[in-house]
Amino acid sequence: MIRVTVCGACGRMGEEVVRAIISSNEFRLAGAVEAPGNPRIGSKIGPVAVNSFLEEVLGDCDIIADFTSPAASMENIALCAARGVPAVIGTTGISEQQMESIENFSGSIPILISPNMSKGINLLLEKIGGIVSGLPGFDIEIVEKHHRRKKDAPSGTALRIAGRISRAGKKLHPVFGRSGAREKNEIGVHAVRGGDIVGEHTVILAGEGETIEITHRAISRKAFAAGTLSAIKYLVGRTPGLYSMEDLLRE
Repeated sequence: MIRVTVCGACGRMGEEVVRAIISSNEFRLAGAVEAPGNPRIGSKIGPVAVNSFLEEVLGDCDIIADFTSPAASMENIALCAARGVPAVIGTTGISEQQMESIENFSGSIPILISPNMSKGINLLLEKIGGIVSGLPGFDIEIVEKHHRRKKDAPSGTALRIAGRISRAGKKLHPVFGRSGAREKNEIGVHAVRGGDIVGEHTVILAGEGETIEITHRAISRKAFAAGTLSAIKYLVGRTPGLYSMEDLLRE
């Protein structure tokens, strides 16, 4: 069995991943970590008590799955790198500077990072560049929708989609929350926040007389939890390096 410690275990994603681990025959929940001051610290989640110190449970696990905040993720990755423990990171809102640090840490441990653990959305990321390249001159817009409590906007997934499109379309550049007329070579990126929307991303490609829309809609967080378990299984035993869900899908 693969022993997993979940950081952010009491959050929406963390709870879903914990449930998936507990119900699986391939994984065992070795630790559950939350931020100091969380009211659930000390309470039981399955076989373990919620802890506020990752270092206290790191020695009993084979890998961590992190769904916290960018600052907390960086602290957790640094600790994992020092202890030689692989890390799957699903935290959103990580900056370019933080990504540079993560790349440095990946010289010591295998790290798989994805702001969206869904296999479907990562397949979209894999294919969208080819679609855009085959439709030169089409206007491109990205619309993403999430629940009202999501802290970052636009989503990390929307930014990754825009990045892939930009590379495929070369001179395209993102414009966030447009005001005024559309300019040439823009990728419009729009964020919607409301209710309990789990996650939806739509890429609109509009040409003369025709429009293509590609939508990925997460019906529940079970899709993200299933992808996380696949990522955990994929990463354990890997050599140090920086990995993605697309690496997993290619294999």
